[in-house]
Amino acid sequence: MTSSARSSASPGAPALDDPTEHATAEAVVWAGSHAIVVGSAGRTDPTPANANPVFVDGAQYHGWMRAVDAHGTVAWTRRLDGGRELHVRAVAALADDLVIAGEQRAGDARAYTGWVARIASSGDERWRLGALGTAGVTGFQAVAVRGDGVVVAGGMQQGKAWLVAVDGHGKLAWEHEVAGLDQITAVTAIGGGVVVTGVAGRTTTSAGKSRVIAIDATAMTLWNTAVPEQGPGELYAMAPLGRGGVAVGQAPGPSGRDGAWIVCFGANGAIQSSQVVSAAGSTGIDAARAVTATADGGFVVAGESFDQLRGRRGHVWRFDGTVTLLWEQAYGDGESLVRGVAATPDGDAVVVGATQASGSPLRPWTFDVDPKGAPRWTVR
Repeated sequence: MTSSARSSASPGAPALDDPTEHATAEAVVWAGSHAIVVGSAGRTDPTPANANPVFVDGAQYHGWMRAVDAHGTVAWTRRLDGGRELHVRAVAALADDLVIAGEQRAGDARAYTGWVARIASSGDERWRLGALGTAGVTGFQAVAVRGDGVVVAGGMQQGKAWLVAVDGHGKLAWEHEVAGLDQITAVTAIGGGVVVTGVAGRTTTSAGKSRVIAIDATAMTLWNTAVPEQGPGELYAMAPLGRGGVAVGQAPGPSGRDGAWIVCFGANGAIQSSQVVSAAGSTGIDAARAVTATADGGFVVAGESFDQLRGRRGHVWRFDGTVTLLWEQAYGDGESLVRGVAATPDGDAVVVGATQASGSPLRPWTFDVDPKGAPRWTVR
């Protein structure tokens, strides 16, 4: 690896189909010797003249996966199709394979269902379980694999928080509506079950409130914790940490502006710490979108800093095991979105999202930073 950033043109692998399409990277996991990046790409055709946009819908989207090695070289890229619209939202490692999850269009109606698929390390699809849930505002935002190999995907079904368990062969084990939440935003395997974060009470003009909930292998609730003292605030991602975990999101800070929200909790759900941090020099809104544990007992948080004058930039914060901030750094320029982060065995962090130049479509963005925050490589 080099000590400075470089761009990769994906040698030896096909590019995403059409550079004029909007495409975003939604999640990443480190699996074996590669970062596996997943996302969605496509377009919405303009409404014909004199047509009512309520009844005319030209959306055409497909999913994609990409394997990137520790040097920033793309090993393979795969396309996933599923009718008029298929979106990939989450990825997790399963033994030597991968699992991915998201939502897809239910026929011609503006309604969606969830789906889960198992993918070989080569990128080939082993099985896909689709049409999960009642068609409507339905789909998965998160996925994790329990210690027994069962896949648990979380999201919403018809506007209510929803979990689905699928065995390693693609057979539905159970589905469960999580009372008191409108949406599951993160799922991680801790112990023999999973811990989820979710949001309730979100409106088009105000943030919701968050909870952290442990669910055992039979879908029973072990504990259910409201995150205290923050008021409105939304948790978007989570990772195991020690005997508990760390969840991150967005909430108002001491200044009243939204900042990156970091919540650490113990094995019994007790909140150990809760803080809101802002990017250095930020005068706008900051948000944490993803988190990953590191081998030294700490964790890396990735998100965004938004300023009306300079646009939206990617931002990374690194914390040690005592939840002390070690460093922070901004990345990208113009309009840059961050959606996922994964730790590598050598202590790097691979961050994914999308960038957009003025007048151009959103395009995927993957970059790697070393343990001190220096960028190593970039794939666009």
